[in-house]
Amino acid sequence: MTLAWHSGKREPSATGFFVDHRGTTVTAAAVVADASRITARLADGTVEDMQVLTIDRDRGVALLRPTESFHALPLPLTQNEAPVRDEAATVYVFGNPVGLESTLAQGQVVSRERSWQGRPRLQLSAPLSPANYGGPVVNSRGEVEALAIPAGDQYPQASALNVAVPASQIQALLSDGADAPPPETSSGPRPRSW
Repeated sequence: MTLAWHSGKREPSATGFFVDHRGTTVTAAAVVADASRITARLADGTVEDMQVLTIDRDRGVALLRPTESFHALPLPLTQNEAPVRDEAATVYVFGNPVGLESTLAQGQVVSRERSWQGRPRLQLSAPLSPANYGGPVVNSRGEVEALAIPAGDQYPQASALNVAVPASQIQALLSDGADAPPPETSSGPRPRSW
């Protein structure tokens, strides 16, 4: 999905993905931190208003949900509890760079042992642009390994540094109780795709 946020100055876009059937959406915290309104354009062209459930700046993750209830088709988070040591594993980053919706970039995990602002990060060779931020980093089994995020000002000299939040950090945020009940509507759930 393509996320657009409105802050009064500009309407940039980024990416997000569903993690449950109720439409809970994961994106990068930096994507929505200052937004006054967030909309999501889904693969079928539908535009949904989104509400913020939580923004965890420490983890770099935000959780959203559509303001109206519907049935989403989620992407599964990897359930691998132990860190996988297969550096150079092929991954795919979904996103919407420069308005090119549903773009797929292929790359490799350069390192699973990075730490950024005290949190674990994956370093990727897959090219990222601002509109990829918040997009899923998917392994060859179709599981979300990580969430693409901006490297930010921490490494200004490394313009091609591509980092991602591991799925374990997303799962931890979901487990922390940040997943509020879905909003109620009189029309009932509507099926939607990623």
